[in-house]
Amino acid sequence: MKRSILIIEDEKNISNLIKFLLINKGYSVNQEYNGFTGLINAKQSSPSLIILDVMMPKFNGFQVAKELKQNIITNKIPILMLSSAAHDKHKELGLSIGVDEFITKPFDKNHLLDKVNELIKWYLQKKTI
Repeated sequence: MKRSILIIEDEKNISNLIKFLLINKGYSVNQEYNGFTGLINAKQSSPSLIILDVMMPKFNGFQVAKELKQNIITNKIPILMLSSAAHDKHKELGLSIGVDEFITKPFDKNHLLDKVNELIKWYLQKKTI
């Protein structure tokens, strides 16, 4: 069974790059380009992982993460947050909301893939307990 990943990222070039990397590693990938539709998709599809940008239209990544972590359907799904802002306060806020990993853009593709693999493995172990 393919593991599904939802990318919520308003920059289509970045979203498509991440999608390409993940599909080449055997993942199934869905994309949303704003926080509002991302929330709807996450609740409907229950992916194995969500890759979430911080700065987006409609709802920002912090609002989306908070909503996902407060929802019984989505609160166990790991979230890897991406941000072009390298501020510690962004990372601290994300982690305090329940974000599992935080990566600064521009990112190293191998580092991103390593974190995705770790989070998927962690999610699957947690799901079987």
